[in-house]
Amino acid sequence: MKTLNCRQKSNYWKQDCNSSHNKKERNEQMQTLTNGQKQALLEAQNGHNIFISGGGGVGKSYISQIIVDELQATGKTVLITASTGKAAMLINGVTCHRAFRIPIRMTWSATPKITLKDPIYESDVILIDEVSMLRIDAFDFICKSIQKVNKIRKSSIYLANPKNKHRDPIQLIVIGDFGQLPPVIVHTNDGRPDEGDLMSQHYGFPVKSGYAFLAPGWKECNFVKCELTEVMRQSNKDMIHALQGIRLGDRSFLPYFTENSRKKPFSDSDEAICLCGRNKTADQINAAKIAKLPGKARTYQAQIAGDVSAQDKPAPDQLHLKKNVRVIMLQNTDKYRNGSSAIVTSLGNDEITVKIDESDELVTVPYANWDVERYAVDPSTNKVTKEIIGTFRQLPVRPGYAITIHKSQGQSLDKVTLKLGNRWPEIFSCGQLYVALSRATSMDGLYIDGSLEKIKVLASEDFLNFQNNALDTCVNSTNSEEIPVSEEQPEDTTKEPSASDGRTISIKCPAHAAKAIFSFAQALTPDTKLVDSVLILPEEYKQAVKTFIEVIL
Repeated sequence: MKTLNCRQKSNYWKQDCNSSHNKKERNEQMQTLTNGQKQALLEAQNGHNIFISGGGGVGKSYISQIIVDELQATGKTVLITASTGKAAMLINGVTCHRAFRIPIRMTWSATPKITLKDPIYESDVILIDEVSMLRIDAFDFICKSIQKVNKIRKSSIYLANPKNKHRDPIQLIVIGDFGQLPPVIVHTNDGRPDEGDLMSQHYGFPVKSGYAFLAPGWKECNFVKCELTEVMRQSNKDMIHALQGIRLGDRSFLPYFTENSRKKPFSDSDEAICLCGRNKTADQINAAKIAKLPGKARTYQAQIAGDVSAQDKPAPDQLHLKKNVRVIMLQNTDKYRNGSSAIVTSLGNDEITVKIDESDELVTVPYANWDVERYAVDPSTNKVTKEIIGTFRQLPVRPGYAITIHKSQGQSLDKVTLKLGNRWPEIFSCGQLYVALSRATSMDGLYIDGSLEKIKVLASEDFLNFQNNALDTCVNSTNSEEIPVSEEQPEDTTKEPSASDGRTISIKCPAHAAKAIFSFAQALTPDTKLVDSVLILPEEYKQAVKTFIEVIL
């Protein structure tokens, strides 16, 4: 299967889709979509609220980019947002907190205030990337904001004004994997109530990791869940299967990684990168490596103007660089991509020269400007635009000997050393190990420094309950006639079978047992289909199939 590299994916957002060349390229890209990606695109085009999920390397970001492009091509206004500043920059969007004016403190008790000047008031579709790192209270605030706008659109006063063109409810598209890193909740150790305690009191149940799916508004969104299952980052089927086991908290897959990862540590010449759970560890490794290099370090200071928060900064405030230091590139150009490794060959006043590992090419790297943006409404046209509220200027590199697991999310690494730590465990959060292991593209390129058996938690109990409960709602119950089939797609991969009452449900099956479950379901009713390990059948047979799955597993 043809896939896009990281540079192509990032640049997809900025393509001129009106040119004949790019139209041809887009058509070719459509042909490379997996069945799950095609289904997600179809659901989005039909106006449904959708939740696109799946493990690392299945193409969630790629299909979300195509969805945005296709919806915008129909004239719809799409607000592109993400839970973090880094994720927002990668998708050419803004943070959720800026888009919805989410308060930083006591978010759970805040009430959205929507005005005619708010971009959400003029939007058709809202996309949220990395929803897994968006806290319950922030997602709840977003849902309340959307509900307010939808209520306004139903009012007689709004409908009576011909200038109000938005008649349909806002469509919400969220992307993320709750099996990866959870949201950040600051816990105190001094006996006073912390954010988690206060949110638990507010919502009336323990929020624990504070996932967005725990918010009351999640169920009200009635998401169609599109689970992508075809992994493109790794090619080893055993590794893919073991990674999925770790994602679902199955400790029996830990020995696979211990036994099959490389036994010999990487040498300095191997150009491997260390993955660490803590910022402090990564900083120490980088500082020690740089200190060993001869010569005096040169410091490059970032220049900051306007409203720039800590999470908006893609590069360090201060860069201490020497000749021959290893760095990671932090932007996409014709010469390198975001995530490329390089060696610094010379240091100038306002630029450096690096040798890119992938091409062995010497490239001059000047200071880069990153604009921090927010959505706004042009009062003369009532159209949603972007305005720059801050700028961050720095060399687009960071030391390349070690990075945190958080900063590695979304990247593919050919050579990686996973630092597990001894005195201070590096893996301390649910989903952390899965993210770390799934960055490696092969077992030969993975060295594990420490014992996996010492890791106490693999997956969140809330996530596992959510995943299990979602087995029969991967595609919400819907009338099959409401989902038209595209003439360009094979009927057997998109069209749901019709039941006697027109109601069907979908059950996500474990890949290794999918055929057996399909055979059992077909014996119950011929109106059964299996699409990418998703069983689609009449709703009346739901319980019988679920009971069969419990028995065989």
